[in-house]
Amino acid sequence: MVFRGGALISQGVNHDTVHAEVQALKKLWPSHRVDTTVLTIRMTKSGALGMAKPCPLCEAYMRGAGVKKVIYSDGNGQMVTMRL
Repeated sequence: MVFRGGALISQGVNHDTVHAEVQALKKLWPSHRVDTTVLTIRMTKSGALGMAKPCPLCEAYMRGAGVKKVIYSDGNGQMVTMRL
């Protein structure tokens, strides 16, 4: 999910080889990607939060797109903030 100013502006899911973060950002005009926050969450089969840290390729794409911050679930059920 991509947020700007607290408003949800795009969302995506993993599909084939395209990760959710990239899919959500590609739905936006390049100028609308700047200064956004990306939220990525993984749910396990039991309903617990799983590790959803963006892979290095997704992180590089988000940096290039101008994403300001990424919030993701870690393997311990916590939410982690990464500033780009």
